[in-house]
Amino acid sequence: MRSGIALSITYSFSGIASTRLNSDFEGENRFKRNTPQYFSDKPNNLSFGLGKGYWVWGKNLNSPFPLNRKVLGSFLATFNRSYVNPFLNYAIPDNNAIPTPNEVNALIHAYQRRGRKPRLEYVTKLAPAVEKILISAGFVVEGRLPLMTCIPPLEQFLTIPEGIELLMPVSDEQILATVTVQNEAYGESSPSPEDAQRLRANIAAGTIAVLARVIATGESVGAGICSVPLNQTTEIAGIGVRTFFSAAGCSRSLDNSVSARGF
Repeated sequence: MRSGIALSITYSFSGIASTRLNSDFEGENRFKRNTPQYFSDKPNNLSFGLGKGYWVWGKNLNSPFPLNRKVLGSFLATFNRSYVNPFLNYAIPDNNAIPTPNEVNALIHAYQRRGRKPRLEYVTKLAPAVEKILISAGFVVEGRLPLMTCIPPLEQFLTIPEGIELLMPVSDEQILATVTVQNEAYGESSPSPEDAQRLRANIAAGTIAVLARVIATGESVGAGICSVPLNQTTEIAGIGVRTFFSAAGCSRSLDNSVSARGF
């Protein structure tokens, strides 16, 4: 992993997604646990350390979400069967891709058939010709985001805010609290017992999770995770803090704690 900042970009299609058809999910490949091929299918994959600060479990090898993938010409499209969250449904292009209009149209229709917003996330310098093609097809730029990486010994160790403790969730109560506080931070609905079970399974498989709580009351403040380390690389994801505690420095402490455990 290289330390520094590069530019990544997200695009979304300006059209309207149609009604989801369950049959469109059938027969597609699911991401499999502990399969290094996921990282080599598309070298442009943003799972190589993109710290965007939102919940991106859907990009990880051991995702708690049921994912489908489909190769569409120059693109690898990812679909989440359970969530319409745009950060869990997106495509990435091949390195140096020059997609044809037919490939772009197929990508748009694939997401619309599933009731998902057509989106892409990728590092622009790895596929410089794609942007112009997407814009001509009706896509708009959502954001140009910094791609930040860190390697030892460049990490910094921050002081935990007074009255806050950071712990790795172990009990059912702690794991449910981790999912609950992340969902609240990112405007998602309350988690189901199955959501907590999926996180437990992922922690058992190597996903790193950290929960921040008020020491005096045990109230959950925030939580963060990083993906299962693979080839000395992991992605920090889902750093979420409840609004009331957002100014207390908890986000920085969570990011710092997850990073340290990832190393």
